[in-house]
Amino acid sequence: MIWNLINLIFRFCGKIYFSNEKKNWLNALEHSKSYEDEIIFNKLKEAYSKIDDINKEFYERDSLILKKKPNEQSLIKFLNKKILATNDREVLDYGGSLGSRFFSNYNFIIDNNINWNIVEQEHLVKYGRKFLKNNFLFFFNDLRECLSKKKINCVIFSGSLQYLDNYIEILEEIKKAKIKYIFLDYLPLSNYARHKIFVQHISKKIYNSSYPIRIFSKKIFFNEAQKLNFSISNLHNKKTVFYGFSYSTLILENLDCS
Repeated sequence: MIWNLINLIFRFCGKIYFSNEKKNWLNALEHSKSYEDEIIFNKLKEAYSKIDDINKEFYERDSLILKKKPNEQSLIKFLNKKILATNDREVLDYGGSLGSRFFSNYNFIIDNNINWNIVEQEHLVKYGRKFLKNNFLFFFNDLRECLSKKKINCVIFSGSLQYLDNYIEILEEIKKAKIKYIFLDYLPLSNYARHKIFVQHISKKIYNSSYPIRIFSKKIFFNEAQKLNFSISNLHNKKTVFYGFSYSTLILENLDCS
């Protein structure tokens, strides 16, 4: 009841809001435009076309160009502690769009010779390879293509795991590839007894679209990760205006690599 009321208010205020719970992922897809909606890609291209020089740090989130740098302390701390000590500084940013986190941390990444590899949808990969690729930024169509060419040290999911229907299969593939660390940022965790699937409707101020989202049960997600032999470090929770869950930052360590 509270969930429905709050999201009704958000809807009429023109903010991001969520639907009623859907039966499954397919049902949510049937009631949404999906993340492959062309309007999302067009808004991203429009945003990046406004950047005069892509060989410098700038800040983009969800196709919006920001004047102020977002808080990147958790990611920088993770990279400093877990990645800079390795010889092959290869990071895989799964669902990394056109490089939001790369450009937001451009100076740190370049100064420390980190290769940033993004796995994304085909049209984003084509655009990225044509207009954005450089000596430190690379684009791939899927995990297997990336792993066939790069020795990845860690995988980053920056607010992307919840939009993947087959997230368990992807985590299993990462585990089998002997990648030691997974950095999960903006992961929606709840006290629900089970995972729940909704349609997330995006504010028209960003782009008028919608797509399925999974709000994870914290208890179940932790159990799933531990069954895959990942240890879990819960760094912190982020405040959110949404009801029923919070955004968390986690580090999963593949114990098979120890």
